[in-house]
Amino acid sequence: MRICPAVLLLLSALVSAEESTLEERVRRLEEGAAGRDGSLAPEPGRSAAGGSQVDVFFRESLKFQSEDGNFDGSIGGQVQVAYRSYIHNNERIQSDTVSLRKVQLRLSARLFKDWEVALQPTSSNSGAFTLDDAYVGFARWHFLKLRVGQFKAPFSLEQNTSDRFIDLPERSVADRLTPGREVGAMIHGEPIEKILSYGLMVSNGTGKAAFDENSDKDLSARVYVRPLATTENEWLKGLHIGVAGTFGRRDLRSGVLPYTFTVPMTLTTFATAGPNAPAVKFNEKRARLGAELAWCFGPASVKAEYMRTRDKYTVDGPDPDHSHANITAAHVWATVLLTGETKTFDRIRPKSPLFGGGFGALELAVRWAHWRFDREWFEDGILSRTGSAREIDEYGFGINWYPVTNVRISLAYEWIEYDGDTENPLRVNGRSFDDEDVLILRVSVDF
Repeated sequence: MRICPAVLLLLSALVSAEESTLEERVRRLEEGAAGRDGSLAPEPGRSAAGGSQVDVFFRESLKFQSEDGNFDGSIGGQVQVAYRSYIHNNERIQSDTVSLRKVQLRLSARLFKDWEVALQPTSSNSGAFTLDDAYVGFARWHFLKLRVGQFKAPFSLEQNTSDRFIDLPERSVADRLTPGREVGAMIHGEPIEKILSYGLMVSNGTGKAAFDENSDKDLSARVYVRPLATTENEWLKGLHIGVAGTFGRRDLRSGVLPYTFTVPMTLTTFATAGPNAPAVKFNEKRARLGAELAWCFGPASVKAEYMRTRDKYTVDGPDPDHSHANITAAHVWATVLLTGETKTFDRIRPKSPLFGGGFGALELAVRWAHWRFDREWFEDGILSRTGSAREIDEYGFGINWYPVTNVRISLAYEWIEYDGDTENPLRVNGRSFDDEDVLILRVSVDF
């Protein structure tokens, strides 16, 4: 049978087109398996530009970590709800209340192993969020690191312990003398890893999110040693000894007192302005000294701190008078974990979590704290003799239950005694008193 040449030509063209299409498909598949330069295509989760796979996991907070170690970060937060009852207050000087004590988000990251950044917005009953921490840092070497932004100044063991981990629901009255968070720059590190630590900060000296009052800067420094931290003995490695100090100059307006004079546990104001306060200006040098001693041994711990401040001031008048006034404060804590966990300076990790075959961890805590104004505060009329306590003593007892690692339920009782120049030195809502007690229940969940 004869085939027309035109038909043969058409069949040849169709076969050629099919072969070309098949070859094109193979080529495209090969380019999908390898780059045009012959490199392998990226694996799932890996960038074609040489990026690294990122692992996401939960370990007490949500964490991110790149495979090559150049990036790691975490997202965490906490919610604290508290109930405060003034149980001995028959005259109802203050009202029992439930409060949303804290809602907090924590974001932190380390870039290229050396650079760190952190943000920590926090809200309370007001509903408005403010920045607690906001800083960047360079942390290549363990013995020398740099941090710039807003964060806690290096002063006081209690203040530099997160309120997630302090032994009672609130800090002691001595904490009112600490700088807290400041805006500035700090060098810090561990010349001897885990054993010797230091921090040296230059800051505005005006507290959180505040501009400086003058061109002078405050200097804060802290050094502490844990001489047995690298031993394997759990009863010895928790010894802690530290000293700290701050020095700077305030420039407050006339009549403005230099500290917040409230008791953290009760929120009671224990000192009010005196008759000469409008003429007094804290516009000179201020110095603070602190010493700290702590020992976490096995399931127990003891902690103690001592602080003293000296604030210089000017009394306005035809012949301005320059003087100074001191405050002394101290506190002692003791705790024991009845369920046998190891006590540390931060998180408690239950041996047998609730719903995991156990009850969780149970801890008892006691505290005594003391505050004393020197006589100049009253003799110069800075504080009122009829509305201020010269000395304060706090006696606290608490029970902490950790059903799981990230949950804490605390019940604490505290009795506070106020001593002054009058029989009942404090006056709130038209009523005078010299002591009070409070019961606080706090539920905290963090991640």
